[in-house]
Amino acid sequence: MEDVNCESPAYCHILLEWVRSWDANTRFGILLDRLKDSAAQEHVTPTAKWRYMMQHNQWRHLLEWIRSYKADDTSDVSWPYNTVPTQEMIDMLSDGCPTYVLQILLEELARRGVFPTKVFKHNDKILEILGHTHL
Repeated sequence: MEDVNCESPAYCHILLEWVRSWDANTRFGILLDRLKDSAAQEHVTPTAKWRYMMQHNQWRHLLEWIRSYKADDTSDVSWPYNTVPTQEMIDMLSDGCPTYVLQILLEELARRGVFPTKVFKHNDKILEILGHTHL
């Protein structure tokens, strides 16, 4: 008797029950490792792409994304840089970036008047970031 999920005696598809409990951003993040062409990546949410860049220490891409934020004309900017980072995405930075990368990204956000929610609880942290940005 042949199993429906088996392609051959050596290879079968197995559905792992715990995968069903993953949220969309987690699923998309895993898919990003396999999706190499940009056309396929456009179906991924910006939040998942942001998280993926953080987890893979692609801070230069995050910096480019932040620099395109509040730009006058984003019509010639490719995805995902033409989408506005949400406060949720910005708040993720303090949980997933190395300290030196976090400092670079926070300074760039401060130049645009944007701060993670956690920073507002510490006035000294806001002053430190603003001091580094020379504003």
